[in-house]
Amino acid sequence: MDTIRQKAHFFRRASWGATRAELENGSQPLELVQSWLQDPQPQPLPPPQLDPPSLRPRQMQQASPGERRQARNQIRSQALEIGGWLIEQMVTAPNPLHETVTQIWRDHLIVSFRKFNLPPFLLDYELRLRQYALGDYRDLLWSVTTSPAMLLYLDNQRNRADHLNENYSRELMELFTIGRGHYTEADVQAGARALTGWRIDPLALRRNGEAGVPICAAAAWMTAKRLFWAIPGHSRL
Repeated sequence: MDTIRQKAHFFRRASWGATRAELENGSQPLELVQSWLQDPQPQPLPPPQLDPPSLRPRQMQQASPGERRQARNQIRSQALEIGGWLIEQMVTAPNPLHETVTQIWRDHLIVSFRKFNLPPFLLDYELRLRQYALGDYRDLLWSVTTSPAMLLYLDNQRNRADHLNENYSRELMELFTIGRGHYTEADVQAGARALTGWRIDPLALRRNGEAGVPICAAAAWMTAKRLFWAIPGHSRL
């Protein structure tokens, strides 16, 4: 019974809990952790196939009441579909540690659906978190930084060489990496400068509902970006 209690405690801490069968099998906590870590990118359930939005955000303002109602219904339906997929994934996943850590990243590297209101962007963001949940944090952060959801949520879509927007650079340093008190305003400005030029490809969204591919419109800044992120082949700052 003590072993059952210990395993139950372990599952509560490392996952969403355990079934009776999981508690009674012969695997010990250390063995389970090792097996979960050996599969850092478990195959998820097939994600929902989302249709392109009937109206993009800017088109909503000129649309008729009926068109806006149809667009809002589509958004709600797709958001519920994503939510159902996530819950099913959490309940049935063979690697519960991956689900728990993914939830930690959802809470830490947070975006608000209300800011962009496009389900394909939300699904794309979730898949990025899942891909790197148990991997190198720098890879995760790079994927998050260049995601359409984060570009819109913290305004880096508006960050240009001639008009810097420091929102994401500040959050990156204060909340996502080194923490308050360990950077200067000059660091924030330099970070914003290195993060200019990322844009969302609207054509991909119109074509097939995909989140779109962020592209670097300011090619002159690529060296700065590589230095800032310490991409192999360039020295770290």
